[in-house]
Amino acid sequence: MMNRVFCVLCARNEEQRIDKCLSSLLLQSHPPEKIVVVNDGSTDLTKAVAGSFPHVTVLDLPYHSDSHAGTFKMAMKFNAGFDEINNLLFDDDFLLIVGSDDEFPRDYIEQVITRMRIGRTSCHGEVERVVVASGQVEGEHTEVTAPRGGGRIIRGWFWKRYLNGHYPEGWAWEDYINYRAMKEGFLTRCYNEIKFRRLRSEKRTWKKAIGDGKSMYALGYHWKHALGRSVRMFPHSPKLALAQFVGWSLHRDVTRLDCADWLNEVQKKSFRKNVWNVLRGKPRKTYIMSDLK
Repeated sequence: MMNRVFCVLCARNEEQRIDKCLSSLLLQSHPPEKIVVVNDGSTDLTKAVAGSFPHVTVLDLPYHSDSHAGTFKMAMKFNAGFDEINNLLFDDDFLLIVGSDDEFPRDYIEQVITRMRIGRTSCHGEVERVVVASGQVEGEHTEVTAPRGGGRIIRGWFWKRYLNGHYPEGWAWEDYINYRAMKEGFLTRCYNEIKFRRLRSEKRTWKKAIGDGKSMYALGYHWKHALGRSVRMFPHSPKLALAQFVGWSLHRDVTRLDCADWLNEVQKKSFRKNVWNVLRGKPRKTYIMSDLK
């Protein structure tokens, strides 16, 4: 028997998409016990549409004129939703975080949790546990250690013990959980073969690229890795590549997270290993964090 799943999503003026998202969640082979929709000051029928579904609680936030999408203010919105379920979440339960424009196949939750339960024996003879995982957006691909923000499933005990039931309310709020898990010796996974749909294309803007750079600094990115990411982006989008590195460089308003020193050291080790690989004529390698301890 699978354990309970609780779901939180944040929506602003999503009357055209949220019905597909909620329908896909409630039709799951293992549906959520409860879904909390944080209605972020919508002026359309988002609240009415969401409230028409069973097992859905709508939490109303005040109206604000500007969109907070892509900024760290979104952490505060999600945290309001987490407050509605944290007291219900047991250690053996799972937390599902989705975007209001995500649509999932019927067995998405079941597939991801089943994969999370498959342990891997480490070189020390210990069973390593996946604590954060997701599937992949159709048409996209990311590193196996980088779960998506939407469609992310988190073990209840890890969420409460290591995150205190909340996202950090600052830069890198969404990525922090992945690095915190790896810092503590756990596994994070993006199962690229388990697909779900995003009902709206995501457009990368100068503002978001600046924010990505600030988030990299908050996480502890070494300057060589921050520069390397911008260099790889440059042929495809020079302006956004520049904006990203500018965001990392201009970090006076950024508070570094408690994983920063660890990640900075891991990336320095990765850089030294790759330099050594190049000198020996071997290809550059993207190291999984556990490879560098």
